[in-house]
Amino acid sequence: SSPSNTRSDEPIYEKTTAVPSSVVSSEPSSRHSDVPTQLSSGIPSFALSAFPTHVDSIVPLLAKSVGPTLSTTLLPSLYPSITQSKAPTSSPSREPTTVPSYTHSFLPTFASDIPSSVSSNWPTTASSYTPTPLPSSFPSTKPTNRRSSSPTPSPTRNPSRSPTLIPTNVPFNPPSAAPSSSPTPVPTGTPSSFPSTASPTDLPTRSPTLKPSSSPTTGITASPTTMISDLLSSVAFDGGREFKDLSSYQSRARAWLESQEDVYMYEMPFADRLIQRYALACFYFATNEVSNQVTDYFFGEAVPGWAETTNWISSEHECDWYGIQCEDETITGIGMYNNGLTGKVPPEVALLSQSLTFFDVYSNMVHNSGDEETHFLGELTNLRYLLLGQTYFEYDGIPESIGRLKYLEELDCSYSLFGGSFQGSVFENKPNLRFLVLSGLFLGSPIPREIGELPSLEEFYIDSADLTGDLSFIESMTESSPISKMWLDYNPGLSGTIPAAIGRLINLQSFSLVESSLSGNIPPEIGMAQSLEEVWLYSNNLSGPVPDEIGNLLYLHTFEIDSNDITGVMPNDVCDLTLYGWLSTLAADCDEVACPCCTSCYSALSEKSEIFDGNGDTGASLEGNMGDSMKFGNVAHGKEKTSKMSLSKYNGSIQSSQATHHLKHMPH
Repeated sequence: SSPSNTRSDEPIYEKTTAVPSSVVSSEPSSRHSDVPTQLSSGIPSFALSAFPTHVDSIVPLLAKSVGPTLSTTLLPSLYPSITQSKAPTSSPSREPTTVPSYTHSFLPTFASDIPSSVSSNWPTTASSYTPTPLPSSFPSTKPTNRRSSSPTPSPTRNPSRSPTLIPTNVPFNPPSAAPSSSPTPVPTGTPSSFPSTASPTDLPTRSPTLKPSSSPTTGITASPTTMISDLLSSVAFDGGREFKDLSSYQSRARAWLESQEDVYMYEMPFADRLIQRYALACFYFATNEVSNQVTDYFFGEAVPGWAETTNWISSEHECDWYGIQCEDETITGIGMYNNGLTGKVPPEVALLSQSLTFFDVYSNMVHNSGDEETHFLGELTNLRYLLLGQTYFEYDGIPESIGRLKYLEELDCSYSLFGGSFQGSVFENKPNLRFLVLSGLFLGSPIPREIGELPSLEEFYIDSADLTGDLSFIESMTESSPISKMWLDYNPGLSGTIPAAIGRLINLQSFSLVESSLSGNIPPEIGMAQSLEEVWLYSNNLSGPVPDEIGNLLYLHTFEIDSNDITGVMPNDVCDLTLYGWLSTLAADCDEVACPCCTSCYSALSEKSEIFDGNGDTGASLEGNMGDSMKFGNVAHGKEKTSKMSLSKYNGSIQSSQATHHLKHMPH
């Protein structure tokens, strides 16, 4: 065909591979080109189909480029484009040729580098070399099949306004998602006779990375010491300032933890494990051989240490330390009953608040005073058992922080230094409270109605608590109340009558209110509380006769009403209980009450200085003294001239009950 005088729709580029005439056609392709048709006029449109053996004629064409080079890394098309396309076609218009039309890796970059003559016997097939998708540090010698968005890296001598590369007909094949495990060392195809602009090396300049340069982080990346320091600073109650004093219990706890940095690889997360060990270490260093007001009074400078320290502050798992209870390596209980603790219970115990349900420091010489040192109790929001009895916890009343413990089941603050108003608000929202011991406190106020409204209360002990007022709180108890034991002894300020509502407490088994100021008659309704087994009412101001309804208490085995103003005759139904029932202890003022069936008789005139047995014989005088209150700054509570059975009841029954209670909950 003859040269055309019309402008070509596609620029001419160097041809590197001879294409058989059967493949080359002057017919325009129906394929859309990705390159705008901006070539200058005068370029033959048949250039690709009639490429001469000698390439002298196309050198000037390449040299005439005057525009900037637009980039593309795709191969030139075999056919001129008819219309301009802004995007590559999604699929080829015909089956791809089996022989690539152009091999970019062996072409010269500059037009002047093309030899003036090329042998006509150059290969008719292109190299079978296929580039690997592995990235390399040297420029790729093969074009990629993906259109590049960056300018061509090699500029032409004379800038061209049109792109220097034209997309090929080769269908788009995305590169492999993952790099090849090893690069192809050398091309596998037949080398071209064209000179290469850069001789490829046998290997890439650096080996590809087949795996990360460092192993993935599966544990702690920083040193354990740094981790410990950072984590403890984040949970420190004083913002880390407590660690500035190297003698503080917090600093001692941290120093020990840093020396034990190899023990944290258990099933628990590192942070959780570290925090619970830190809390226990603080507890140990704050209460072992640490002085306070109490120890200064009793021991001076020779402060005793813990009685039992098995495994504490060691590499053993903290769940194996004495007195510690755990579930799934998480601390749920601390039981230090009578273990010689001194100093103050530290607030760091609250770091265990998410799991701690049992906290027992009963009968220890720890001294925590006021809001600041008792506030942490309110943080232990999951506590079920809180036993602070016979300690030196000091507060004006019952600590309000205890009011936040809505899951409490057992609370024992007996013979501590809690004193002041008996706030009923502390006992609101306590649906599970079953066991409440407030004996030996200095409350100086009535029992609030909130106590009677506790729906689960089973045992209530508040003897020697300096109570005032009356027993009206019983009126707020219902027939469904599970209360079984109610002991309110040694409260001379407690007056008034025994409410008739006591008769609806069908679960009440033991009722004790001795050496107080009750007055009036024993209500006959008491005979309706048919579960009663023990009734102690001696040393009050009760009057009137013994009601016959007492005979309905078939399970009654102790009934003591001496040292009152009760008169009359002991009912026959009551005496029958000594013969046919369980009644084994029946005590009265036999000079005021005719009682042929009493097992113990007292004389109202002798102020209980004499004890009579059932046969009327005079027994020995008995002085009962409960002894010291076992607490600093408190007064001794005692009993004066009481009966053997009553003394046994108090010294034996309640202490046995408390001992059994604590032994039941001891973790070891």
